Amino acid sequence: PSTRFTISIPEHSNVSVSVFDLIGRQVALLLNSKLDIGVYNLIWQGKNDTGSPVSAGVYILRVDAGKYHHNQKMIYIK
Repeated sequence: PSTRFTISIPEHSNVSVSVFDLIGRQVALLLNSKLDIGVYNLIWQGKNDTGSPVSAGVYILRVDAGKYHHNQKMIYIK
């Protein structure tokens, strides 16, 4: 099981993409690097930062790119 999502970066900046549980704990850091303007496809394999599978449920995807911040709910189903 995995989930795929697309992010659009409006300006060259340091980009951080993380997954959080509903309590606000960071589950996984998917990306933390400088990216150019553009559209990027990312896949989350449903694992936490230690490589262990997470439970099915609702998670929050957070994207930080310079001045741009976006949060989105995701439902992870196994």
